[in-house]
Amino acid sequence: MSIRKTILLTAGLTALLSAAASAHDLRPVDRAQSRQIGAIEHLRKTGQLTRREQAGLLAEQRSIAERQRIARADGVVTAREYRDLREAQAAAGANIRREASDGQKNYFRVWKDKHGLVR
Repeated sequence: MSIRKTILLTAGLTALLSAAASAHDLRPVDRAQSRQIGAIEHLRKTGQLTRREQAGLLAEQRSIAERQRIARADGVVTAREYRDLREAQAAAGANIRREASDGQKNYFRVWKDKHGLVR
């Protein structure tokens, strides 16, 4: 093998390994999103969210999922993409907490639950 081929092979391998090293594992993002969607569903079932609040929070989750899909599209999730996803999830979590504690209730759902009509 010539020196030129060796240098090109080494450079290519180095680029490949550095790209793999900068790739981030998105399992924490997936787990956080799963917990957030579960929290939204729980709050809806308990009447702490109105339909409009639930729709807005779920739209935010869909937006994060789309951003995650775009980040994964090229096969490498950069540090910036990972940080942006985590920041979006932190904001979504804050929105969930804010909507849960804003005092707005779905009184029909609360009434149905009180009378044993909610599944």
